Amino acid sequence: MGLIKPSGKVRIVQDLRKINDIIIKCCPVVPNPAVIMFQVPCDAEWFSVIDLSQAFFSVPLHEDSQFLFCFKFLDRVYSWCRIPQGFSESPSIFNQILKKDLEALELPFESTLVQYIDDLLIASKTESGCTANTIALLNHLGRNGHKVSPSKLQFCQKKVKYLGHQIEKGSRRIMKERITSVLQMSPPKTRREVRKFLGMVSYCRQWIPNFSTLAKPLLKLTQKDALDQIELKGDEMDAFIELKECMCRAPALGMPDYTKSFTLFCHERDACSLSVLTQAHGGINRPVAYFSATLDLVAAALPGCLRAVAAVGISLTQSEGIVMGHPVTVMVPHSVEILLTRSRTQHMTGARLTRYETIILGSPNVQLKRCTTLNPATLLPGENAEIENAEDVEHDCLQVTEFCTKPRPDIKDTKLDENDQIVFVDGSCLRDGMGILKAGYAVCTVTGVLEASWLQGVYSAQVAELVALTRACQLSTLMKVTIYTDSQYGFGIVHNFGQLWSQRGFLTSSGSPVKNGERIRELLHAIQMPAEVAVVKCSAHTKGQDYVSLGNAYADQVARFCALNCILLRDEWNSISEPELEPAEAFALKVVDTMDELKALQNNVREDERDSWIKSQCIKRPDELWVSNEGKFVLPNSLLSQLARFYHGQAHLGRDAMIRLFKTDWFNPRFRQAAEAVCHRCVICQQMNPGKGTVVNASHIGRASGPFSRMQMDFIEMPVHGGLKYVLVIVCIFSHWIEAYPTRRNDSLTVAKLLLRELIPRFGFPISLESDRGSHFNN
Repeated sequence: MGLIKPSGKVRIVQDLRKINDIIIKCCPVVPNPAVIMFQVPCDAEWFSVIDLSQAFFSVPLHEDSQFLFCFKFLDRVYSWCRIPQGFSESPSIFNQILKKDLEALELPFESTLVQYIDDLLIASKTESGCTANTIALLNHLGRNGHKVSPSKLQFCQKKVKYLGHQIEKGSRRIMKERITSVLQMSPPKTRREVRKFLGMVSYCRQWIPNFSTLAKPLLKLTQKDALDQIELKGDEMDAFIELKECMCRAPALGMPDYTKSFTLFCHERDACSLSVLTQAHGGINRPVAYFSATLDLVAAALPGCLRAVAAVGISLTQSEGIVMGHPVTVMVPHSVEILLTRSRTQHMTGARLTRYETIILGSPNVQLKRCTTLNPATLLPGENAEIENAEDVEHDCLQVTEFCTKPRPDIKDTKLDENDQIVFVDGSCLRDGMGILKAGYAVCTVTGVLEASWLQGVYSAQVAELVALTRACQLSTLMKVTIYTDSQYGFGIVHNFGQLWSQRGFLTSSGSPVKNGERIRELLHAIQMPAEVAVVKCSAHTKGQDYVSLGNAYADQVARFCALNCILLRDEWNSISEPELEPAEAFALKVVDTMDELKALQNNVREDERDSWIKSQCIKRPDELWVSNEGKFVLPNSLLSQLARFYHGQAHLGRDAMIRLFKTDWFNPRFRQAAEAVCHRCVICQQMNPGKGTVVNASHIGRASGPFSRMQMDFIEMPVHGGLKYVLVIVCIFSHWIEAYPTRRNDSLTVAKLLLRELIPRFGFPISLESDRGSHFNN
């Protein structure tokens, strides 16, 4: 179609979105417009701006690629012979070609040449040098087949407009036309209009001191779960108006002078990093650029001092395109270096800590200083600015961080010197004689039970441990208490992770809810009730005779008893024995209908299977039932998979736990393989705990035991259609069922995505996937 330009000329436009979707994207080689502006010397006084006319049409298109850009007009087919506008790779291709053409340019006088795709800027100290260099550049462009737009040429001027900036000696401003276009925008009514407004304002964010803080309410309207039709209210409308006002009062920023050092003032506010890059000018710090960014979910939940560390790391990364390795002094109202070198808090992972150390401490040009004067970054306008300035007084960052790590400052991980009572807690989740999961908890002393109960609808030992700790704190209100637990999970919640998750709103780093979040919230509330409290980690199942081992074993025994018998105990001071489980014969009747059926299954097994029983010292009783030398019933191989799935159950028990349950009542040396196969084919277990990959040597094709248990796959190549060139074919060896998936590429990533998205959700995990040794199957 033809579009009418403001000048009255017609521009032919073709919709190439379908072409852009099928091509393999290259990494765009286009400079950052916010960074290249700092190539202009601060002492340059004369400037020329050149805008190329129909720049893309100066680059010929190869004959083999012209078919991609064909179009039909008045029953005739046409094709571009120059790279067209609308093609996603055109800017990058042209930028590289023009850059290569300019490499041969020799300017007669000293000047700086800045290129952004088809926009060129010459900056010179003298008028004569600027004039001569501009003429030389124009002649060079003409010799290389590039055309210049005379109407857009700004020839040898002291003030020029370039990439939306007004440039003059030593400073740059936002163009009035850009400010006017933003001011004329009406309040957005759709999510797309919000993005458009934020895009126009974000281009000028280096002039807006606290852009990230102001834009937060509007950014929420652009999220995936936001409505398409919106109406600005409250904070959203305030943010819209405030951003417009910031555009009106945007200051003039200085050009960087690389003969001087930089000073970067950093601060964190409302989970946003705020900073000002300055240089000394006339006895004051003149702003060169303002930076702001929103902290990620993990960093936003850190204590204030550690959020400042994250803010420093972000600010240094944002400013490195301007600083370019020159000396920079970072001024921040926190002891950042001490926090990175001496603090070993649980708030940050090793990878995150290493990243901050590399950016902040590993850069030789960076010097850290704690602010002793007013920090310009903290004086940036904001709702909580006055409060935060008051908090930026001298403080011990290590002490503050340690205080924020624990749910209460006086909690200890060793026994209290003076105790009103010492309690032992435990939670248990196990199967009863019917194979049904039961959970219970116990709060005990060495001599009796304070409280113990079964937990209806709970199938997790972790939940039972949390309930036990919560009840122990509630039962010790206003008392000095030492609580012993053998749960590393519960101990970690109290001392390491619970307070951190609370500060995050019980959300993970991906934004999903923390598992058992409500139980953790109750525990953190209950931990405040005792007058003094210590939560101590002890070893489990030690069989020791000291009072800690005896108390822990007693709590475990009581929790198991209450879980299996579904009872509640309070203030019981008599010892409770281990509950008796059902005998093996009674349990066997839950797997097979009758003992005669088990007898028939055992007597109908193959000879080689019965021989393996005999080699394992199994015997046949007078009632013709096969048992092991320990009196356990021998389970035929045909029932192994069924029983393994039963044990795995709702709790998704691991291989070792399933084997322990199996050995209490049954015997079959091949149960380990059956348990491994069930765990391997469980989708949830593979998602949560995939384990290590297994290296398989080349071998013959095995026999399949059932549908989709063994599958073979390979790629075939087809004629290209719609960008699809390959087909991944997967065949079930047992049923010969065929699955075929057309793909754009034949690589290992494509195979992994199709297996996870298509095959496994429909047919489950196969026992084996067989292929050749091609690179697309080796990952």
